[in-house]
Amino acid sequence: MGADNQSMICERRTYRKEPYTHRHAYAQILFPLQGSMEIETVNGKQTLKDKSIVLLPQNLEHSFYCKSYNEFLVVDLPKLYVDTKDLRSERRFQKDQSWHAIRQLLLENTNQAKGHLLPHLVAIMKEKVSTHEYASIAHIHEQFSSPITVDSLASIEHFHPVYYVEWFKQKTGKTPRVYLEDYRIERAKELLIETNYSIAQIGKQVGYTYCSTFSRTFLKVTGVTPTSYRRIKR
Repeated sequence: MGADNQSMICERRTYRKEPYTHRHAYAQILFPLQGSMEIETVNGKQTLKDKSIVLLPQNLEHSFYCKSYNEFLVVDLPKLYVDTKDLRSERRFQKDQSWHAIRQLLLENTNQAKGHLLPHLVAIMKEKVSTHEYASIAHIHEQFSSPITVDSLASIEHFHPVYYVEWFKQKTGKTPRVYLEDYRIERAKELLIETNYSIAQIGKQVGYTYCSTFSRTFLKVTGVTPTSYRRIKR
């Protein structure tokens, strides 16, 4: 069951082991309650479990399957409430205090999302999933596993590359190269904790052709090797 053009639906759901590929005209937010789920989109495959939350924009084709028993809190959001048409891929969040509060409110009011809490919840979720980010930064978030150059980013904003680097530093506090590097390493951290992929596989998934380059960059950014990070965090 999914949301129609008017209704916001909030309910607990379980998912099957068989892969299921589909898209829908509403956005969807998934909060893991038990177990995990494999989700695959144009950005590749990722595991959703425990402290991760994912937003699937409207009309985004995606596949998912679950390897074991699972339960998710799922919110179907018609564009009447949250319009995600400008998002070209999923958006992933780490569960912080505000997301935890949203989940608790939803759990206490499952299937009653049309009640007095609806305006409050929608306002919070709109803020959380806001698409008001610069196009070149969104491009980094969506295409971080692909080769990205300063020239290509500057062209997205219609800036000269030299000016773009200064502009980018004003907006983020980092150069484009450092921002991309940090973003890739953050995604790698998630994969190290949540999957059993090899170090080389994870490096390729986040944009590094050579395992040695990935390991060296990870050590520089975090102070530990990918293998050590996995051992410490698991």
